[in-house]
Amino acid sequence: MSQINNFPRKLLDAPIETRLKYFINLAVGHPRLLDAYEDLLPAIHQPFPGTLILVYGPSGVGKTTLLRRVQKQLIEELL
Repeated sequence: MSQINNFPRKLLDAPIETRLKYFINLAVGHPRLLDAYEDLLPAIHQPFPGTLILVYGPSGVGKTTLLRRVQKQLIEELL
């Protein structure tokens, strides 16, 4: 319900190009994205020998978003 409250009402009167751009750039967090992030970081920090870490799922569920967040976290840790 909070997503509806955050919707910019003025967008309804905006030109179609503006509305399309808004929705193309809109990212809605998947409820399990945080779970995946919290599972992935320890697997990276303390891998078992010979471990492969696979992240898979259908298009649009947040795999690339997860990758970017993990990369950002690892870079911050290393700096």
